[in-house]
Amino acid sequence: MKLGDRVEFKNPTAMPMTQHGQENDQTGVFYVQMFRVKETETTVEVLWQDGSRESLKSTGLIPYLNPDEYDCW
Repeated sequence: MKLGDRVEFKNPTAMPMTQHGQENDQTGVFYVQMFRVKETETTVEVLWQDGSRESLKSTGLIPYLNPDEYDCW
């Protein structure tokens, strides 16, 4: 999902809904349970050289885009 996407939950029983229309109108009343994505957060699991693992926010990491056969640490 990305920002601005509209989503509908598979099990919306406890989710809020809006009511549109009136009882005495020809179309009647209908309910809408549609939600919009306002924020996303990505976490990554990093496996360090010493074998330890750490979960970090992706915004706190700087990618190394061009590793080649001459790179060693």
